[in-house]
Amino acid sequence: MLAERIVVPKRNPLTLFESVALSDVLKALSEAYGYHFRDVAEYFQFVGVIPAFMIVEEASDGRALLKVDPRYSEKEITVMTIISLIGGAPFDDAALAALLRLLDMKR
Repeated sequence: MLAERIVVPKRNPLTLFESVALSDVLKALSEAYGYHFRDVAEYFQFVGVIPAFMIVEEASDGRALLKVDPRYSEKEITVMTIISLIGGAPFDDAALAALLRLLDMKR
């Protein structure tokens, strides 16, 4: 997709899976969507996606709430969130913008 759009990132896209922290992902998401997400659960609730590392709980008012499944490590959550962004990028300009922000980060 990057090649189709003639985008040359500052970093190799594969490095996202090795050197990006969950806090980096949240920062990129917040900047791209123009909304400060407290955590990945809030982001996925916002976009209406339930990834494998989330569980659904019922709130006291009957609404469904997403929560991170404690069986997953922060690294696993980070990688799966990046994979979700990659999958959504062709359809969601903000997801693409978040990925591009991550690719332009200095490490």
